[in-house]
Amino acid sequence: MQVVLVSGASEQPVTTSEVKDHIGIPSGTTTFDSVISGTYIPAATLQAENYVAQKFVTQVWDAVWDSVPGPPGYVNDIKWDIGWPLGISLPGYGFVEIPYSPLSSVSGIWTTDTDNAETEVSGTVYTTDTNSTPGRVLLNQGQTWPTDIRAYDSFRVRYTCGYGAAAAVPADIKLAIMTIASAFFAHKGICPEDSMPKTSYRVLNKRKVVTL
Repeated sequence: MQVVLVSGASEQPVTTSEVKDHIGIPSGTTTFDSVISGTYIPAATLQAENYVAQKFVTQVWDAVWDSVPGPPGYVNDIKWDIGWPLGISLPGYGFVEIPYSPLSSVSGIWTTDTDNAETEVSGTVYTTDTNSTPGRVLLNQGQTWPTDIRAYDSFRVRYTCGYGAAAAVPADIKLAIMTIASAFFAHKGICPEDSMPKTSYRVLNKRKVVTL
């Protein structure tokens, strides 16, 4: 599976002024504004996002699989025939876990067939689950995913993720970003893993998204 950015965040989760206040740089001092806003804040945000498997400010992504995806051990049908009188059969199921939480919406799903023609999957085939973490696309009862698909880059989901605007990003995440940005400032951007502030990771631990 690969992810491709379609539309990036329109702003960073924290401002230059907030990071300067966190570091203790006087508001009237502008010497470091450019490196804080252009380097340290984006780098700190990306580090925090990667750690928790989330995107904070609204973004649009494509997730592309080489086949119809599912959870580990995914099967369309589970059936055991041990012989009379015992037989167990469970109905087919399928869901797609969407990378990067929180999932806001899915704008469409497309499959590419063996003739390299891309076709949009009808919205009646699936349901978007934004309540779960990570978010999911669920196969509706009685529906099946398309089967005439090529062996690579054949299943594409376009989705929107993030908490919304910067103002909607939770305070603990903002604190972690400011702490990491402050460490970048203190070490002039050269921060080996053991020198990064452990408090930021303790704050972010409760936000980490666990997948199957």
